[in-house]
Amino acid sequence: MDKYNMENPQLYLAENKLIKKNVKHNQKEYNIFRYDKSKLTPDQYNTVGLFRSVVYQNEAIVSFAPPKSISYETFKSTATPIITMEEYVEGTMIQLFWSGDTWELATRSSVGGNVSFFNIKENDQMVRPTFRELFLNTIIYNETLHSSQPDFFNCLEKIPKNYVLSFVLQHPMNRIVTPINEPSLYLVNVYAVEKNTIVETNISCTVRLLPDWVKRPTPYNLSLEELECKISSQFMDYTKVGIMIHGVNSTGEIVRTKLRNPLYETVRKLRGNQSKLQYRYMELCKDNLVDEYLNYYPEHTQWFQCYDMEIHTFTIQLHSFYVQCFVNKKAPLKTYPYQYRTHMYRLHEHYKEILREKRDRVNLHVVTRYVDQLHPSVLMHSINYSLRDR
Repeated sequence: MDKYNMENPQLYLAENKLIKKNVKHNQKEYNIFRYDKSKLTPDQYNTVGLFRSVVYQNEAIVSFAPPKSISYETFKSTATPIITMEEYVEGTMIQLFWSGDTWELATRSSVGGNVSFFNIKENDQMVRPTFRELFLNTIIYNETLHSSQPDFFNCLEKIPKNYVLSFVLQHPMNRIVTPINEPSLYLVNVYAVEKNTIVETNISCTVRLLPDWVKRPTPYNLSLEELECKISSQFMDYTKVGIMIHGVNSTGEIVRTKLRNPLYETVRKLRGNQSKLQYRYMELCKDNLVDEYLNYYPEHTQWFQCYDMEIHTFTIQLHSFYVQCFVNKKAPLKTYPYQYRTHMYRLHEHYKEILREKRDRVNLHVVTRYVDQLHPSVLMHSINYSLRDR
């Protein structure tokens, strides 16, 4: 069993190495401490890196997420003995902890899980289910499917109250890269909180207390050389994330590393970290990656067609308003809809500075090229402006 001796987070906070977030949930106040990924350096992985997401209540730790993993190159170069090797499960990390009177959820930046990320399509509308809703839906789905299994929350009564259960949540409504057919929960870590010390416990003892439908990552018994060959054979399958490895470093501490599938990483970067699908579509258009994206996410085809039509309609209307205002002189600029005025003005400046000397005009082609060059945030704001009061 490994132990993490947690330093006072205020020390790192004063050095701007941590991000602190105060949250309130069910009349209880919590502080979430997370490392700033942009400032974290490898020499801090065993200190600041422990604060991937640590929740405090009344200055006591109540929830702890798996800490920062070291690079595979570092792991391999130090000849770290391997303890366990298992599949790297894709999904959303959910911690379950005892809040004093009930078991509560924590995500990386929330307590309660009443937050969401990706917009998803349901019944021809874009909705944003919260992680709490997805977590509870996963339990209901599996308890219905496995009616002979014990109740999930009743099983929690057998779990020591100082334990933190770390799950990976997979749900069809929260697809990241790998297509998900049914909601699932994977138990990936169990921690015991002993004041300011976190003890990684034997997970097999805890998983036996939970319903059988709660999954565990598939284990492997391979050497690093065999593992690298296995990953190489998975290069053609983007749904295989990679392998998670636990080992022991020179000081006897347990360290984690990941060996990722490069093809999975390529698709993950294609998906992006943008929660708004409309914005992501505009980014993909600029990079000429729409077709490649839809090869992996065909379920977004209809929405992309809608976004394309919105841009086309906006472009046609912008050109029409420009002609009315600056060519036919029907009305002054200030009388036109707000979301078009700045673009009309800039188009006319472009005409005066460049096109007029060439005896060219602001035709639809010029307007289309102008719209194509707009930053996604500007274009999205202009297109959606009329929807603000609906």
